[in-house]
Amino acid sequence: MRWVVNREQSEYMRGRQRENSGKTVQAELWAKGKLAATPHEWSTQAMWGCRLFDFWCHRLGIAVEIDGATHDQGYDAARDRYNYYRSGIVVLRVRNYDEAAMQQALDLIASADDWQTRKAKMREQFGLTADEPFRNVLKKVNLRKAHGNWKPIS
Repeated sequence: MRWVVNREQSEYMRGRQRENSGKTVQAELWAKGKLAATPHEWSTQAMWGCRLFDFWCHRLGIAVEIDGATHDQGYDAARDRYNYYRSGIVVLRVRNYDEAAMQQALDLIASADDWQTRKAKMREQFGLTADEPFRNVLKKVNLRKAHGNWKPIS
């Protein structure tokens, strides 16, 4: 399942994905080594709607973001909360080279339910029927929008 995006959004995000895939970020290489020790398969620069995740595990529905000093924690928290309630995606944030935060993320990964189990538990928690779209959780938690524009304003 992927979020529906229009053609312009998709082309823009694929361009960003190609641009990011061509960069070597040392902190992401550090994290890749740590995540390789888990029994899960991790994709890099995975696109989900209008988001790119540094690392993505489809089976778990978990993204790991490696954040440098430029990240706006409030903005990121709003987008991550939206992703969680929109589709059950858990975004774990780790500061560059923060061993304690990475260990905490690895512990959460080790104990995490798979994505489908988490979504089933959320359906039950929020009283969704089997035929209701999962995005209806957003209405139940009164969360309307994750963030502003999907691309920079020229």
